[in-house]
Amino acid sequence: MIRRIENLFELPRVVDSIIFFDVDGTLVADGGNLLNKDTISILEKTKENNSLFFISNKRAADGRNKVVSKQIGVVFLEGKKPWLKIPLDLANSGKKNIVVGDKFLTDGLFAIWNDADFFKVDHFRSKSDSLLIKISYMVDDVAFFVFSAVCLFRIKHWIKNLFVFAPLFFAKDIFDVSKLLNVSVAFFAFSFCASGVYAINDIFDRKIDGNHPHKRGRPVASGAISPLAAGILSVCLFTLGLFLASTVNFALAQILLAYIFLNIVYSLYLKNIPILDIVAIAAMYDIRVEAGALAADVFMSRWIILSVFFVSLLLAIGKRMAETKQGVTRDVLKDYGNGFLTQALYLTAGLTIVTYGVYCILGVESPLAVYSIVFVVTGVFKYLLALDQSDKGAEYPERLVLSDRTILFSILCWVVYMFLIFYF
Repeated sequence: MIRRIENLFELPRVVDSIIFFDVDGTLVADGGNLLNKDTISILEKTKENNSLFFISNKRAADGRNKVVSKQIGVVFLEGKKPWLKIPLDLANSGKKNIVVGDKFLTDGLFAIWNDADFFKVDHFRSKSDSLLIKISYMVDDVAFFVFSAVCLFRIKHWIKNLFVFAPLFFAKDIFDVSKLLNVSVAFFAFSFCASGVYAINDIFDRKIDGNHPHKRGRPVASGAISPLAAGILSVCLFTLGLFLASTVNFALAQILLAYIFLNIVYSLYLKNIPILDIVAIAAMYDIRVEAGALAADVFMSRWIILSVFFVSLLLAIGKRMAETKQGVTRDVLKDYGNGFLTQALYLTAGLTIVTYGVYCILGVESPLAVYSIVFVVTGVFKYLLALDQSDKGAEYPERLVLSDRTILFSILCWVVYMFLIFYF
């Protein structure tokens, strides 16, 4: 949260943007019409490098709005927040849209629904504020914190933890209720701990994320959640995750603890060391698979372990390659040349296909399993094509998997095909 509105301009990313300022409670007291000298000075400074607009739930034809607009020469957008839509010429200008306001449930939702960054500032307090107004702001602050915490947890990244179900699937025990329940508990244990790791990582990277074109809106980087609050939330998540794992078995809790340790070491150290950064990421996926085997108490083919490692390595290398193309600021990227990344990408793609092919021949009784490699090759090649075409989604593999129809179709076909082989 930006405690004072002038703090907005301490952030280097607020340049050449379109900024929408809420008026009531942000620039003036609710219902006020006079901007003080400091506020006018701040707005004038902002206009030097950005385009400014005012937003208010009062009608644009209202006399108060005319008075406010005249003081600084900034026009109002008409409409009720949060349902107000940013005009298409501004939304498609190619510039970043930023909303500055004191209310999350109006200004914040307006920003979210218009794909804009939101900076919450302290309410412009007035002695005339009623008890009802004060309570409404307390409720709004709680809603903003809860929303920011959910964003901090990055629940959409929980999809990565579906790897814990792989051993149960390959062991042909997916319908064993007790084993499925244990693996489901392991899934949530890993998901909670993964969210805790994201919180720790955001604390360490808050300055770097602040200058990143996409990550600058993350809760800690934007100031929505303080580093201390993020740290407390991460400890709570770790505790909850380890407790859930311990209800399955002690070995699962141990491997989950190793996962947390590796992630923290990665955030502090390994992510800045070339090669070790991508190998560590791939190892984390293998840890998930091993955890699934422990939770279900089933055997996992070593060939599948290798396949998971290489496909994870493929995604990690692809992520680094996409980041270099998008101009992402990450220290380790300085050590990676495009030639090396390209060679490593193709080598890893080949190893992924080969190790999976060996598993189909040696690890599955049915001779039909080998034909499933068609879906694997299709998915891998489409991923390589996405990288070659500079697909922005490749910087975030989980988004690419869910948004690319060919990759998603290949995965679904593989799941259905192998399900039929294993269970019928």
